[in-house]
Amino acid sequence: MAQRLDVDPTLAIEVAGGWSPEWLPSEVALIDLEPGTRIFREGELGHDLYLVLSGTVKLTRRSTAGREVLIGLRGPNDHFGQAAAFDSAPRGVTARALTRAQVARIPQSVLVPWLLRHPEISLEILRTAAQRVKRNNSVLADMIGLKVSNRVAKQLLGLAAEFGRTGPDGIWVEHQLSQTELAHLAGTSRETCNKVLAEFARAGYLRVEMRSILIIDIDRLRAAAASAPVTN
Repeated sequence: MAQRLDVDPTLAIEVAGGWSPEWLPSEVALIDLEPGTRIFREGELGHDLYLVLSGTVKLTRRSTAGREVLIGLRGPNDHFGQAAAFDSAPRGVTARALTRAQVARIPQSVLVPWLLRHPEISLEILRTAAQRVKRNNSVLADMIGLKVSNRVAKQLLGLAAEFGRTGPDGIWVEHQLSQTELAHLAGTSRETCNKVLAEFARAGYLRVEMRSILIIDIDRLRAAAASAPVTN
């Protein structure tokens, strides 16, 4: 459900996650999403940029075998859809709400003039894009150089940093991902990922719950992520 956004400077700060406290364009619309709601589909035309105000959005892509593969998550203060917004090519991924979420949609016709007026926001988008390239390069290197257990541990630490809530028993990570999607993040199969999680649970690193994980010993999980790489 979309509604017009009456913009104020404080919301601009919240949306931008540290960008300059300028007013967002008046043409921005708020969209409330239920879990599973598709925002856009891979291959379709659409040139709007989206900002996540609350909740989590997942990005997926079809593999050559036709399977839907999870490639990323976007949480509050993050943005997505920028590639199609800038190069006018079809969407390269499918975006769906993983949880209840609210996003702000900025049409391309409004986005470009707005960024030209506020180059500091353009630089923030470029900085985020550069970070994602670095992260993707790191993931590719991990696929070659690390064991599956290392990769699973690193992904859990990343989810904890972005979505974790510290409590008396540890860090709750309510990721809301299926077992297969969690395995995709680590670049392995569901069966192998479940085996690694079971080993971590037996060792006392964590406890696995339905679509969530309680990290009990963050230091030992960090050690598992940094253990010896694969050698020939």
